[in-house]
Amino acid sequence: HIGRLQIRKRRETRRDLVSCQSSQYKTCPTCLVTRAIDSFDGFKTCNKCREIVRKAQARYRKTHREVVLRKDREGSRVYRKAHPGCTRAGVHNYRARIKGNGGKHTTKELRELFEQQDGFCYLCGKLLYGTLDGLVSVEHKIPVSRGGSNNISNIGLAHLSCNQRKHTRTHEEFTEIIRAVSNL
Repeated sequence: HIGRLQIRKRRETRRDLVSCQSSQYKTCPTCLVTRAIDSFDGFKTCNKCREIVRKAQARYRKTHREVVLRKDREGSRVYRKAHPGCTRAGVHNYRARIKGNGGKHTTKELRELFEQQDGFCYLCGKLLYGTLDGLVSVEHKIPVSRGGSNNISNIGLAHLSCNQRKHTRTHEEFTEIIRAVSNL
């Protein structure tokens, strides 16, 4: 910790520098040292203070690993519960990125798609019960596992049960199976 006498000396030094100071210097609010502007990298505090804080945070995370993980899980759970549509789009984007298929969609695009489909299931054509945040499932026309992209053009909204029945089939394969079953 910095003593009061050291703080007083730093403030006096800072006052002396302020008179001859140009716009090339800035005082760090944490350590009260006047440094060259390039040692701030656009942040409020200087690089040295930020490095000290980073090291202290790393030590804390290392010594209190279980507490940090529990807080992270609790925070994630609260966010997912409050924003189910956002996390759903994020999960689909992540899976497509891992597979290398590309494509990306947003929650806004999913809401627009819901309105375009007039609230009807892409697979069975029946009315979707629930909302986009609830029981409605994001359905890939060509499954991501079979090389389909995650673009909104490859997505339809469906009942969760319909999407689970479709599994990794394409839309055409699924409709053929439905027709065969209904003809029996």
